[in-house]
Amino acid sequence: MTNNIARLFTIFVTALFLATPVVAELPGSSTPIFTFDNRLTIGADIETTNPTLGNDLDFTILIENVYTENFEDVEITTWIADDNEKKVGEKIETSLEKINDGNDEELNYIWQIPGDISEGKYTLNVEVDGKWDNTNEKRTYDFSKEISFERADHTLMIDEVEILRDNVKAGSTIDASVTVLNAGTEDENNVIIELNINKLDLSVQSKLTSTLLDSRDSTQYLTLEIPENTKSGTYDLQIRVYNGYAQDVMTKQITIEGSDELMEQETSVKIADEMTPGKASVVSIKITNDDNERKVMTFEISGMDWGSARVDPSQITLDAGESVTVAMHIVPDKDSSGKQTFNLIVKEDGKTVIQNQKFEANVGGLSASSTATNLVIVMILALAVFLFWKNYRKQ
Repeated sequence: MTNNIARLFTIFVTALFLATPVVAELPGSSTPIFTFDNRLTIGADIETTNPTLGNDLDFTILIENVYTENFEDVEITTWIADDNEKKVGEKIETSLEKINDGNDEELNYIWQIPGDISEGKYTLNVEVDGKWDNTNEKRTYDFSKEISFERADHTLMIDEVEILRDNVKAGSTIDASVTVLNAGTEDENNVIIELNINKLDLSVQSKLTSTLLDSRDSTQYLTLEIPENTKSGTYDLQIRVYNGYAQDVMTKQITIEGSDELMEQETSVKIADEMTPGKASVVSIKITNDDNERKVMTFEISGMDWGSARVDPSQITLDAGESVTVAMHIVPDKDSSGKQTFNLIVKEDGKTVIQNQKFEANVGGLSASSTATNLVIVMILALAVFLFWKNYRKQ
């Protein structure tokens, strides 16, 4: 009989223990009793006052490890659901290596409230997955909190932006489609959609020609032209929608492949022999198309305030692997004695690919060996153009 009573008592205590997911203490002891359910606590603090549709929601998730083991391989999933437990907006996922015993983690989030949902009550949900030190079994901890969203009178939001290419070349365009949503209760007039790169002082805008009714959206297509002389780099493309009552701003990064590194030739081509004032000197240049496509090349000479110059022919068409020799005809002025410079500009299919290939010349004496001079120029410039095409094709 005594053994039966002990067995019943054991069963009773065990059942009570499993049904109570709280931290308790043994009689006469200050040692807490932990179950898997109460080792981790989760809380949330909504920092945005009166959250409205189409605007940002700032909130903080606090996860505290109250146990004596580390909680490792932590995956945190946060989402908001409606009354039917259907997810609205974007789900947020965060990973942590571990939460040490006795420590806590505070996670700050900014979540954009969708503009096309109904105002009312929603639920903020948090799910935390991980493993305790002494077990390989994954444990999941849940938390939820009720939150209410309101609809403001005037709210414009950028609902979607599609960039045709986020990596463009100088001299081309940035093409984008922007969808603006009226998330407020009032109709909106004179809505402007704008693209700009402030660092380059570039901007383009489009104005809606009709009223944007509440809960409706409109998609506009914009093209922003990038100048040929734009330097390579990553730039912030700002997308802005606004009128006199509301606005929304979004930023995307655009990479521009400028031709600055290739266009500005750092090495000057020195013409060793002197040119004669008032007489023409001919400098031959061999151009090789090392690409696998046909090219149309044009040539110009700039910086000739000390004489006259022309390139013959000034335009050539090169098939893949083909080479052509063109000639620069230089006639120095009679009073141009001394060291002089001029630049060669090369364009491919109308786009500048070599901005300033610098040449240095001495004017004042007779040339001793024009053939040798021409040969040197052919070899050096052909190498420069070859290297340009090689690098340009890789990009």
